[in-house]
Formats: sequence, structure tokens, C-alpha cells
Amino acid sequence: MNDLLSKLLAWFAIGTLLFGGVWLAMAQPTGTNTAPNKVPVTVVANLPTCNTGNEGLTWGVSDQATAVAYNGAVTGSGATHQGVYCNGTAWVQQ
Repeated sequence: MNDLLSKLLAWFAIGTLLFGGVWLAMAQPTGTNTAPNKVPVTVVANLPTCNTGNEGLTWGVSDQATAVAYNGAVTGSGATHQGVYCNGTAWVQQ
């Protein structure tokens, strides 16, 4: 049992999860994420591409220019800090 536990912990440590007999890679955001529940923060221009492969990613941006509105457009070069979400097609405000 200890051998199985150590293998599972090793896989978890490198960002994978055993689910239904299939190994799935968990998306690991890059940026200033230094804690497990801390959302990474960047400027809009540096957000990863929003597509079906990145759907569900959540980031914070520090240069939002568009008026804050749920599911509103995300544009840079402003001064507002805003949570954003990749809906599979585009980054939208949270």
C-alpha cells in the first residue's frame, strides 16, 4: 500500500491526476502564481490564447481598460484590476 501511495503522490506532485483509469494532465498556469489558490496576474497582452484547450482558465489582469461588466470584453492598457475567464472562445470579465 505504501508503494501505491508514494506513486500516486509522485504523480500528483508533477501535476497529473488519475481519473477513471485515464491519466489527465492538469493545466498549470504560469505567471505569478505562488500559492495553490492564488490566481495568476498578468497584463491582457500576456494572457494565453483562449481556445477550447484553455477553456476554464481563470486569470487576473492588472490593466483592464473596458468598463467592468460581467462577461464583458477584456481590453488592456487601462488601470483596473479584473478577474477574467476563458470561455473557450474569448477572455471575458468575471
